[in-house]
Amino acid sequence: MLQAAAAVLIGGTSLRGGSGTVLGTAIGVLFFGVRSNGLQMAGFGTEWQQIISGVIIAGAALADKVQRDGWASLHLRLPVRLAKS
Repeated sequence: MLQAAAAVLIGGTSLRGGSGTVLGTAIGVLFFGVRSNGLQMAGFGTEWQQIISGVIIAGAALADKVQRDGWASLHLRLPVRLAKS
C-alpha cells in the first residue's frame, strides 16, 4: 500500500490534494520498479530497500511542500554569527 502511495507521489500528485495524471503515476510506478530491481541486483536486502524508499518518499514530500509554499514555510533557523569582540 505504501508503494502505491509513493508511486503516485513521485508521479507528481500533491499530498495536500490536487490532481495527478495517469502518465505521472505510471512513471512513478516504473521508477519504483526499476529502483527495486536495481537494488535487488546490487545485493541490497529488503530492509535497505525499504529505508531507501522511505528516504525517497520523504524527499518527495519535502519537495512538494517547498514547491507549494516556498522555502520560508520550512521555518529554518540559521545559526546567528557571533559578533567579534
